Amino acid sequence: MCALAKPEDWEPIFEKRTVTFQTLMSKGKDEIRMDLIEARLKELERGPLLMKIKTALSLCKPAGDYSPVGGYKFDEKRIEEIDTKRHRIIHENTFGRALTGVEQDLEYLQQTVHFMLALVNHHYSVRISEYRLRMSALQSSAG
Repeated sequence: MCALAKPEDWEPIFEKRTVTFQTLMSKGKDEIRMDLIEARLKELERGPLLMKIKTALSLCKPAGDYSPVGGYKFDEKRIEEIDTKRHRIIHENTFGRALTGVEQDLEYLQQTVHFMLALVNHHYSVRISEYRLRMSALQSSAG
């Protein structure tokens, strides 16, 4: 959504990237920027959750007191711990080990989704909802 709403916001992320002279001559600035954004999104696709969130936070730059979700406070360490648990469950043999705090972790992740949606909506003056995102994902996987 951030890339669609205002692709130029991504430019600081790419300020140290280089492109070939041939690319520079054959494509315009906007096309090169979109190519770089698409490449970064592919990197983020399989990357850690915290990296994805940090990218969105760097694009939207919330004020220190920004709090659209009552009682929620973004916690990098907690996100990292939850993502590490998720990775272990999926990629390691965890059979026989008790899974603790799953409900609390899921609740925190749900609040994080609401926080991030509110942040993007506020920063870009758009209205995306969790429902629409789910419907879009369902349609993509069905087609």
